[in-house]
Amino acid sequence: MFPLNFRVLLNAILGDIYLNRVSRRVSSLPLNPHRVLIARAHELRRRGVRVYDYTAGQPGLPPSLEALEYFMEMVRRDPFKHFRYMPTQGLLELREALSEDLKKYGGVDVSADQILITTGGAEALLITVLGLLDEGDSVLLLDPCY
Repeated sequence: MFPLNFRVLLNAILGDIYLNRVSRRVSSLPLNPHRVLIARAHELRRRGVRVYDYTAGQPGLPPSLEALEYFMEMVRRDPFKHFRYMPTQGLLELREALSEDLKKYGGVDVSADQILITTGGAEALLITVLGLLDEGDSVLLLDPCY
């Protein structure tokens, strides 16, 4: 049986560490079925069950040997530079490259300052909803969707 709410999921993950104190706001949140399945897959893997993970966002191929060698060389040269927090909006060089690609391939003219890098699609969706929508606003979603 899958956990029915956030409190049950926390208890399943943290066990005895869980203090049984989560805000009503958080404990009443419905769980994302996708996240429940991922948690279940991790649980099965810990038990030694072979699990094939086809969830979105998982890299299909490892980085190339050249990319790994370049990364290791950069770390050897200046280890502290590459293990620090990034700027809140995201690495400027990445935002500039995305800005150029959007112009070149999409015909969209946005500056690097208008681009925000997130750690994943779920975070991007949350930031978008929290930043643009107010209670009572209507939203049109495609189904099936992310």
